[in-house]
Amino acid sequence: MTTNTNETDEDRRRKRLIKVVVVLAIAVPIVIEGLTFGGLLTSALLGDGGSDDPAQLNETTVSDRGVGVGDELLPATPQRERLESATVREAGDSWRLSLSVAINNTGNRTYQLQLASVTTTSGKTVSNVVSTTVAPGNETTVIGHWALPPGERPQSVEVVAVDGVEGNATVTRETVALAPIPVQGR
Repeated sequence: MTTNTNETDEDRRRKRLIKVVVVLAIAVPIVIEGLTFGGLLTSALLGDGGSDDPAQLNETTVSDRGVGVGDELLPATPQRERLESATVREAGDSWRLSLSVAINNTGNRTYQLQLASVTTTSGKTVSNVVSTTVAPGNETTVIGHWALPPGERPQSVEVVAVDGVEGNATVTRETVALAPIPVQGR
């Protein structure tokens, strides 16, 4: 066996560089796969730190897509205002938005809910105010209708809640984003 004694420093540097590149080419994917597997294993065994509370899960979903049928309009209030139905119907030279909200007054004071102006996806505002008042411990439904310009879809609705209508009231005013509502009658 013959050993090449004429190997130059340049040849040794190239060989060393090739060894380093080969080691990195093998080690980097192994480290990445190991970290990924470790993260999955930790998540499966210890949980991902997320909440199992359905109310919090629903709130995240609602904030991501807007309020849809079955969702709460004002989660911060003690009363429950659930969107029962949401429809957009093509009606000649305008489109008609209808929202139905079921209210359960779980508080101990008279409660009023108002559905006010609707803003479309193009930023146009359509005004109309419908409201209902609910005695403590009772339930009711409020239904609102808005004539939208043709081709316009609702993006949000202004909601006003008055807890304690008879005096010393707490007022909550919020613009509630709506989930996409399919147009019917096309």
